Amino acid sequence: AAGEPPLLASCRKEDGKTVIDVFTQGLTIPQLQERIEPLESALGKRITKIEPGEDNQSIRLHLAPGNTKLPELAYLPQGQPLKPLEILLGTSLDGPVTWDPDKVPHLLIGGSTGSGKTTIGKTNLPEVVFVGKNSTRYHKTQECHYLSNSLTAVSYEELGTRRNNGGRRYHACQICGGASGPGSIVYIMPEGESYHSQWNCSATIAYVKEVSIEDAEHLGKCSYCW
Repeated sequence: AAGEPPLLASCRKEDGKTVIDVFTQGLTIPQLQERIEPLESALGKRITKIEPGEDNQSIRLHLAPGNTKLPELAYLPQGQPLKPLEILLGTSLDGPVTWDPDKVPHLLIGGSTGSGKTTIGKTNLPEVVFVGKNSTRYHKTQECHYLSNSLTAVSYEELGTRRNNGGRRYHACQICGGASGPGSIVYIMPEGESYHSQWNCSATIAYVKEVSIEDAEHLGKCSYCW
C-alpha cells in the first residue's frame, strides 16, 4: 500500500551502495516503477535501479540516501577509462552513464522541452563515418558505390576486362581463388582486389566498418557521397 515499506527479503552492501531484495507481493517491475515515489517515501531512500531478484518471488532495489543529489558535472571514477568510441553522457544516482556504439549502435534521447536533448546530441555524440579495407577516403554512407560491400557474380572469362573502383585488375583470392577456373563463376567487389570462388569467403567479411570522423580525418572526404 502507499506509504508502507515493502516486505524485506534480504539487504546487503555492494560497492558501498545498499541493495535490497523485497518480496513481489504480486507486483511486477512496471507496476512497482509506477509507485516509485511512495515507495521511496516509505523507505526514506532514493531508488536508483529496479531489477529482477534471484527468484520469481522477489525484486531487487538499488538504493541511495534520500538526500542524494546529482552533481553538476559528471566524472568517471579514477582508473575507469573509456573505450575508443564510448561516450560519457552524464551521471545518475547509480553512477556514470556511458554509451558504447560498438555494443548499442543506436541511442534514443528522451526528455521534456528544455531538458537538454539537443545540447547533448550536439556536444557529446561524435560524427560517424564509414571506411573500407585499405580505404583512402572516408564516406558519409556505407551505401556509397565506392565503398559497396556487395558481391557481383561474373564469369571467370570476364575477369580480363573487369576493373575495381581504383582501376586495378582482380587477382585470385589467396584463400579461395585457387578453386576457380575457365567455365566457373567468381565473385568480385567494387573496392576489392581479389576474385573469389566462394561468395561467403572469409576474406569478404567485415569489409566496411564504422569509425568516428576524428579517426578518419587524415583520409579526406569521398567526393561522391559528400
